[in-house]
Amino acid sequence: MGLDARTRYTRMVIRESFLALLEEQPVNKITVKAVCEGAQINRATFYRYYQDAFDLLDKLEEELLEGLLRAMRESIEEGMENTLEQILCTMREHAQLYRVLCANGDPELSRKVFKTCYGAAADFIAQRHPALPESRRAWLYSYVAQGAGGVLDCWIAEGMADDPKEVAAFMERLIESSLTAAG
Repeated sequence: MGLDARTRYTRMVIRESFLALLEEQPVNKITVKAVCEGAQINRATFYRYYQDAFDLLDKLEEELLEGLLRAMRESIEEGMENTLEQILCTMREHAQLYRVLCANGDPELSRKVFKTCYGAAADFIAQRHPALPESRRAWLYSYVAQGAGGVLDCWIAEGMADDPKEVAAFMERLIESSLTAAG
């Protein structure tokens, strides 16, 4: 039990140090040495968990994407607006992480989010538009995802101040109008 708690603590301080550095500079400027100094650990401890700063970034993103997918799967049956609200609430719970990753992290993060959510969203679009060819459904998803991503980028950049329920309702209206237009 103690080892698990110690491991969790060590990973937490490594991540906090990394995020503090990521707030100030892009990931390609962050050194393992700087992360270790901030976390007050030695390099061997860092390398026990991560290969380098990019590996740490990847692991953080994987956790975020898994959380988003879990929120999406748990709420998909309750409708699009509720699903969007759950996703936004999940993002808000990890606001600092999203803000920092969007500012100085991986420029491909939005694409990864779209790819992660594609399966569930593609099923929803297929149910709404069964006669629409697969390639057109992919276009529709891409269109909707890019628009939703733009709204998310603005919401994150503005400090996630607006209520997730209001943002979800706005996004749902935009998505619904796109789905209706495609039919």
